[in-house]
Amino acid sequence: MSGTSQRDLGDSDSPIEDELEDAFNRIVDEGTQRLHRSWREVLVTGFFGGTEVAVGVLAYLSVLHATDNPLLAGLAFSVGFLALLLGRSEL
Repeated sequence: MSGTSQRDLGDSDSPIEDELEDAFNRIVDEGTQRLHRSWREVLVTGFFGGTEVAVGVLAYLSVLHATDNPLLAGLAFSVGFLALLLGRSEL
């Protein structure tokens, strides 16, 4: 865009594009906050992230042992990643 920014062009006519822009701006703001955290905060969220993935591994192993079905065990492993996302932890 030669010399003009997206903001200078104004809002679009599509509400979907406006929602995407708002979501993008929220993600950028959250990423900026995460970049400026102290080492203590990074270590704590990293520890809890590792613990949540370990819970997923334990769920995988227990379901695999109980059912001998790798598909169900793989679904159980996703529990750890869901906890990771919901807890907003880091790996």
